[in-house]
Amino acid sequence: MDKNEELLQFLHESASMSVDAATKLLEKTEDDKLKREISGQISAYRKFAGIAAERLGEHGLTPRGVKMMTKLMADIGIVTNTAIDSTSSHIAEIMINGTNMGIVKMQKQLNSSSGCADSTRELCSGMVNYQRKCSESLEAYLR
Repeated sequence: MDKNEELLQFLHESASMSVDAATKLLEKTEDDKLKREISGQISAYRKFAGIAAERLGEHGLTPRGVKMMTKLMADIGIVTNTAIDSTSSHIAEIMINGTNMGIVKMQKQLNSSSGCADSTRELCSGMVNYQRKCSESLEAYLR
C-alpha cells in the first residue's frame, strides 16, 4: 500500500471512530441544542469516511474498520466518564478532548505524508479544519 492509500485508510478510520464515539455520546445527552450539534458532526464525519472509502475503492481497496480494541477502549471510556457526570458540559468536554486528539493524530499523518496526492492531503486538511471548528463550537457548553 502506498502513502496515499495509507493516508486515506487513516482518514477513514479516524472519521469512523469519530462517528462511533459521537453516536455513543449523543445517546447520553439530554440537551437538545447539544444533540443537534453532535448530530451535525456525526453527519459530517460520515461524509469524510464515505469520501475516503470511495477513493480507496477507486484503488481496489476496502476501507479498514476501526480496530476492535481501540473501539472497546473508547466505549469503556465513554461509559465510565458519563456514569460519573453526564452533564452537557462534561459531554462537550469529552467531545473536545477526543476532537483535539484526532486533530493531533491527523496533523502528524499530514506532516509525514509527502508524496501523497494533493487531493488526499486537502481532504485530510479539510477534516482537521472541520474538527477545529467543532472544538470551538463545543466550548460554548463548558461550565
